[in-house]
Amino acid sequence: MGWIDNDLTSLGGYSETVSGYLNVPVPCNYPVTGRDAFRTGTGIHTAAILKAIENNDEWLANRVYSPYPPQWVGRELSIEVGPMSGKSNAVYWLKKNNFPVNDDMIEKILIRAKESDRVLKDEEIMEVIKDNQ
Repeated sequence: MGWIDNDLTSLGGYSETVSGYLNVPVPCNYPVTGRDAFRTGTGIHTAAILKAIENNDEWLANRVYSPYPPQWVGRELSIEVGPMSGKSNAVYWLKKNNFPVNDDMIEKILIRAKESDRVLKDEEIMEVIKDNQ
């Protein structure tokens, strides 16, 4: 019992490989290895994560809604834009993709997201940006 010092960074990739060989998909809601384990599209979650990032607190950003950093198991945090998103999701996406952040563009992205019943693909957000430049 106690602290285990094993390198688990290949766990995510290992899980995907085994899933592929066995032709048994990993359910998206499985902890640790499921597609949604470190994924969010809600505004309140993203606002807290973005605040930690803006304060240069990567440690906190990785633990706001996760018990441990996704990197420990070979995964990464995924913040998406969808119908449950808020301003922070659009801001995060624009910054991550090196676009200028302005209120007009944020509003246009969120309008498109709210009209959808799913998470927007990057191409759809790029289309919004292209149509409004």
